[in-house]
Amino acid sequence: MNRLFKKIASVVVGAAIALSAITVIGVEPKLQLYFSPHVMNDITGEITVDANIRNINVALAKHLGSICAVTFAFNFNREKFDIKTNDNGVDVSLNEGAMVKSINDIESKIDSESENVTITFMDSTLMDNLIDNDGTLFSFTLVSKDPKSLWNSFDTYPIRFVENSLGVITYSLDDYSVGRAYNVEGIDVNVGGYNIAPLLVPNSVDKYITFTEGESTVKANDFTQEIDVAPFKQDGEMMIPVRYLTENTGMKVEWDGNTLVAAAYADYRTLKINMNDNCVYINSAKCSSNIKPADVNDRIFIPVSLVSAIYNGSKISYEGNSVTVYIP
Repeated sequence: MNRLFKKIASVVVGAAIALSAITVIGVEPKLQLYFSPHVMNDITGEITVDANIRNINVALAKHLGSICAVTFAFNFNREKFDIKTNDNGVDVSLNEGAMVKSINDIESKIDSESENVTITFMDSTLMDNLIDNDGTLFSFTLVSKDPKSLWNSFDTYPIRFVENSLGVITYSLDDYSVGRAYNVEGIDVNVGGYNIAPLLVPNSVDKYITFTEGESTVKANDFTQEIDVAPFKQDGEMMIPVRYLTENTGMKVEWDGNTLVAAAYADYRTLKINMNDNCVYINSAKCSSNIKPADVNDRIFIPVSLVSAIYNGSKISYEGNSVTVYIP
């Protein structure tokens, strides 16, 4: 047992990147990590935030057993909030109904440079605190820097998982084996003074978006838009400009020239493209694709096959030199 525990500990604590979930293109069910903030205390400005997991029964293969360890990193708006800490790091609490039973099984740290918060749970007994149902793992507390202002507004600010930071380790009591769940994603949510439980269902888009090889236009339903780049084929697949895809689906697009990271955000849907390593992250999970993103004339292109991973239920159809994606 001690040998197995050391193996799990070395993976969880020593290399968060090695734990990173990989999103495979397709519609396989995924384990989802997400936050559910409570309503703010209007006196203290404190907001309890539950860290939750769901889809265990549909996304976790039976032979893997139960979850024995979970790790993730996240960030939030430091101008609006602090995070409550104690001598051990983040002040993590186990409210009534929390699935983690021992506070000693949780470690946390705040990176001094990025200010990202990392929290790791690991069942030290490999028996008493295995997770095999959906629910709240544990909670932490954000504190508004201006409770009066936040209480009197409906403004919200994102809590975002750090890409490539999610990891879920499993343990089977049947054969005492350690496994790893790769189909894991982190769903970003928002926090404000008045919080409601997240629905985790992205808003409907209901659009047909058409790109044509070599043509500097994009057609969204019946509207044709002139764009400053043209789609092209790479390794037999159409490469489409990510900005004109995501903006036409209502996502907010950001570009960080210092880190060379492009990002697009919508409710319960996040896309990040890191041009340093040509990796794509969907809901904080690294996406597996043989065709890498490309930078052409200061515009980032992705293979059209990634659309099905970004937007669940989407359909892709070709006609001549054109490709149309339908996003429900």
